[in-house]
This record gives sequence, C-alpha cells and structure tokens, in this order.
Amino acid sequence: MRLAIPYVNGFVAKNFGKAKEFEVYVIEDGKILASQVIPNKGLKPDIIGLFLKDLKIDAVICQKMGVRSKKSLEEVGIKIYPAITGVTNVRAEQFAQGTLHCDFDAMFEVDEEDTTQIDKSNCSPSDCASCSSNCSGL
Repeated sequence: MRLAIPYVNGFVAKNFGKAKEFEVYVIEDGKILASQVIPNKGLKPDIIGLFLKDLKIDAVICQKMGVRSKKSLEEVGIKIYPAITGVTNVRAEQFAQGTLHCDFDAMFEVDEEDTTQIDKSNCSPSDCASCSSNCSGL
C-alpha cells in the first residue's frame, strides 16, 4: 500500500490542493518500509488524482480538501482520510498500525486556503518527539 500526505515542514499541510509537497509512504504488514517527499509540481486540483495514481497511491491523509481535489481522487479510486492534523510521520505510523482516527463526515473545504499555516491543534506530546518544526511544543 502507498499513502500520500500533503506535507509542510513535517506536518500535515492545511490544504490538500495547495500543498507544494507530498510525503509518500510505502506500507506493508502494518509497517512503514520507506518514505519520500515528492514535489507537487503545481498541479491543479482537477488532475491531482491522476498524478497520485501514477505514483501508485492507494490512500491520502489530509486536513482539508476542496471539492475538486476530492472528486479527482475519488475518480481514480484513492481513499481519502480527512480532518487529520499533526506530524506526518506520526500519522503515517498510526495509519499503518490501523490506529488512525479520522472524521469521514468532515466537510470538504474550498481550495483557497494558504498551506504555509500549520494547524497544531491536534498535536500531542508524542508528536513532538518526531517533529522538526522547532515550535518548542504547543
């Protein structure tokens, strides 16, 4: 399985469609085997699904996503796990182990938000151990 997370400085980016990078994880038998940061290349939300499908992505974790990105992913069969914040490596590990909690009923947002802002509202002390944001905790 391959998982993609929109990425900003080690955190889940605030807006999927505006993310400049994705961290892609290869997961097998509940373990992360590899990860790599991949540039978005400025793709529009309407075709981001095709880009990720070409990378053999099966699922994405995101904080917010616009309706165009959502439609693009659904059209190529990529599963969406919305309303997730925090450190990408921690969330990927939780996903691999089957312990990630998300809100599948989360409302999808428009694609106009700035990704440079990082929402740390759901971060926990265990996130800080693997974090590179230098925010000195919450």
